[in-house]
Amino acid sequence: MSGIASAFSGQSRDNWFEKFARFGLASKGVVYFLMGTLSVLAAFGLSREKGDKAEAFKFIYDQPFGRLILIGVALGLFGYVMLRMFQAFKDTENKGSGWKGIFNRIGYGMSALLYLAIGAYALKLVFRGVTGGGDSDSRQFVVSKVLEYPGGEYVVGIAALIVVGMGIYQGSRGITGSFMKKVSLVRSNMKDAFKTAGTIGYISRGIVLVIIGYFLLHAAWLSNPDEAQGTGAAFDFLENKFGSFMMALVALGLVGYGVFCFVKAKYQKIDLDF
Repeated sequence: MSGIASAFSGQSRDNWFEKFARFGLASKGVVYFLMGTLSVLAAFGLSREKGDKAEAFKFIYDQPFGRLILIGVALGLFGYVMLRMFQAFKDTENKGSGWKGIFNRIGYGMSALLYLAIGAYALKLVFRGVTGGGDSDSRQFVVSKVLEYPGGEYVVGIAALIVVGMGIYQGSRGITGSFMKKVSLVRSNMKDAFKTAGTIGYISRGIVLVIIGYFLLHAAWLSNPDEAQGTGAAFDFLENKFGSFMMALVALGLVGYGVFCFVKAKYQKIDLDF
C-alpha cells in the first residue's frame, strides 16, 4: 500500500511540475505577444513606447484587475525558470557535455536567471507600482556592477558573445524549422499557421537578440554600462537603420513568437528528470 501511495505521490508531483512548466511557457507567450503588439503600434505611430518587457508589464498593470493578472504572469515566469533550470543542470534536452552542448546549457542557465529577474520585476511592479526604470535599467545596473571588478569588461564581452550566439541559434532554428522537433501538431488543424508563426517568431527573436548582444559588446568595449540596452532600444536601432516597416515586421515576428509559446505550452513534449 505504501508503495502504491509513493508511486501516486511521484506521479502527482511530476504532473504538477509539468503543468507549472506549461504555465511558464504560456506566461512567456503573453509577454512576447504584448511586446510585439506594442512595438507594431509604435511603428505606425499608434503608441508612444516600443514594447520591451517592462512596457508589457506596465500595460498589464494598467488594465482592470491588472495587478492580479500580473501576479499570475510573474508566477508563470517562475515556472519557466524552473523548466530552464532542469534543462541547464539536468540536461533534460540531452544536449550532452560537448562544447556545443555546454554552450546550449549555459544559454539555458542564462535564460533562467534572466526570467527570474523579469518575474521579480513584475512582482515589484505589483507591490510598489510604476516607479520608472525597467528592462534596460536593470541590465545596466548588473553590467555596471560587473564592470567594477578587474576583468569585468571581459566577462561582459563573453556574455555579449553568448547572447549573439543565442540570437544566431534562434534565427537558424526558425530558418531550418528545427523548433518543431518537440512540438507535435498532429491533432491540430492549424499546423501550417502555427509553424509559420514559429518560423517568423524565431527569426525575429534571433534578430533582436543579436542587436542586444551588440549593445552589450559595445558596453564591454567602452566600459560603459549605459550602452547595455534592451528590446526597446533594439527596435529603435531597427527603425533608425532600416525604417519603420522593418521594425514593424520584426515586431510582428515577436507577436508570432508569443503565439508559438502558447502552442508549445499545449503541444510541446516536456521532460523533467527527477
